[in-house]
Amino acid sequence: MMEFPTILNLNFETDHPNQRIDIYEGDFYLKNESQTFKCNGNIFFEWLPNLGSRFTGRLTRGKHPKFAGYYTIIVEDNIIGKVFLTNLTDSSESSFIEIQGVFNHECIYGDKSITVELVKFDIPNLKDYIGSIVSKDGGTFRNRIHFENDDFSIVIDKAIDYKDRLKKLKNKGGYLSLYTGELKLKKGSLNYETTKNILRSFGTFLSFLNGRKIAPIFYSGIYQGEKIWSDFSNYDISLYKYNSGWSSMFSIDGFKELFNKFLEIWKNDDDQNFLVSAIHWYNESNSNSGYAEGSIVMAQTALELLYNWLIIEKGNLLLGRDSENISASNKIRLLLSQIKMSKAAPLNFRELQSYITENPEIHDAPEAIVQIRNSIIHSQFEKRKKLSKLNSNTIHQALQLSILYIELSILYILGYNGEYEDRCSGNDYLTDRTKSVPWVETYQ
Repeated sequence: MMEFPTILNLNFETDHPNQRIDIYEGDFYLKNESQTFKCNGNIFFEWLPNLGSRFTGRLTRGKHPKFAGYYTIIVEDNIIGKVFLTNLTDSSESSFIEIQGVFNHECIYGDKSITVELVKFDIPNLKDYIGSIVSKDGGTFRNRIHFENDDFSIVIDKAIDYKDRLKKLKNKGGYLSLYTGELKLKKGSLNYETTKNILRSFGTFLSFLNGRKIAPIFYSGIYQGEKIWSDFSNYDISLYKYNSGWSSMFSIDGFKELFNKFLEIWKNDDDQNFLVSAIHWYNESNSNSGYAEGSIVMAQTALELLYNWLIIEKGNLLLGRDSENISASNKIRLLLSQIKMSKAAPLNFRELQSYITENPEIHDAPEAIVQIRNSIIHSQFEKRKKLSKLNSNTIHQALQLSILYIELSILYILGYNGEYEDRCSGNDYLTDRTKSVPWVETYQ
């Protein structure tokens, strides 16, 4: 009988969305350049109203910390992180002063200078994927996705009770860990900085897969089965919200190769900044952060960035003033030409088709998208009048098509030759929405 790897348990168990995680209870020191205060209290992680670590404490009445400036929290000779006070209660009826505060960003419990064998982490709010087989208590589950290159290996396992967790998350909103993972180097031990750099790249990549901003969280460095340090920093993760995306839950084919190409580009600092920015604008426009109108503006920011990186900087297809003076619609057309994508509006986008037909100066979908965007961002009376006449479905369709252009452009850059979910297909069934990327389809 074939044996399968055992499914990973969550690094930090939480049963319901937005559940507080207690990090430490006991004595700690608040210290700045001139003062040190001994406190007794709690350090904990909370998801809402803002994701991050906090502390409460009490100290003997007398001199007390000031609201101005940062303090360092020290536990057992280890610096946990920098904090600032948010509340101080000094009552004559009590012999203690009560304080509250938040961590600036980094919060690490333990000695992060110690290298470890592997790092465990959790991932909140990641969409459902059917992966490779893992086992637990005699049962098997298709819950694993494996990523690796010459230097390291990452496995992530979907929680065994994923469906129940997702149901709770949909009902309550916010955050809940849905996957857990392990990071191992192929050779040698892991230090904290290497861990942070690898998982930052992995989080950016996962945000592209997910269509909404997520990140690995609650890293724990493990040595001989024991947690040596744990990271409770406030990484950037969006509240749960259903959204469309290019990746299908039924196929993880090509994910490993996609991540490896992503890492090749990530090595260069300028290209890394490009990836972070492009995926940020993709996530924001896909999340409808500024409603449809604002999301169209953000989507065009992403398309402009993709054009500059792919066509101008890497492709050298236009030089000098020609690259600067080209219109926004022509930039999108060049981008679509590069990825073998049609400039026509999808046939099922009837409102967008009508908008193009009714306006003789608009020749194709890129021009329509730019005109709608211009009507949104420019405040002249005529443009405001045009915007007020636009059907809401027309704006929605322009946004969805813009996001599709972004998804396919990034997939092209990452050398992806597999299938994707076409958000503009108009089909209700997943199998009918699944297509080959156009640069492969063209040559079949």
